[in-house]
Amino acid sequence: MALKIPGLKLMLMLASVAASANASDADIDQFYCHSRAADSQCERYAVSIINLITTPERFHGKKISVTGYILIADETIALQLSKDSSPAESVWLSIQEGQMETENDFRRYKKKEKQLKSAFNRKRLLIEGIFDMHTRAHLYRGSVNDITRIDYR
Repeated sequence: MALKIPGLKLMLMLASVAASANASDADIDQFYCHSRAADSQCERYAVSIINLITTPERFHGKKISVTGYILIADETIALQLSKDSSPAESVWLSIQEGQMETENDFRRYKKKEKQLKSAFNRKRLLIEGIFDMHTRAHLYRGSVNDITRIDYR
């Protein structure tokens, strides 16, 4: 019979996050770098939503790959930790290409949003893009911009 300890998984997850918060940039490079360029510089970091919301400064401005559940609803496009996560457990996904200056820009955005919603809403996905810790759209904990990949996980 297995021994179940309430909250053990959460305690282990928080201990891991605390350890990464104290890690140096070299440690972050070693543990999270997913692919390297010919000059050995990290090209992309494989991270979790937990990493992004607890230590956003580590990944700000870096190309990341992150997995979560996409939510597309009225004025919301987010990647969530779980299907029922709050904005505090999510990051905003920016699908905007350029400025929203004209009616055509808005229509193009709404068309792209509709396509994403019909294909991916409430699905577990891998997203690749650039993380920005300063974006606080709708109380979300940063954003993934310049998205280059959306794939099922």
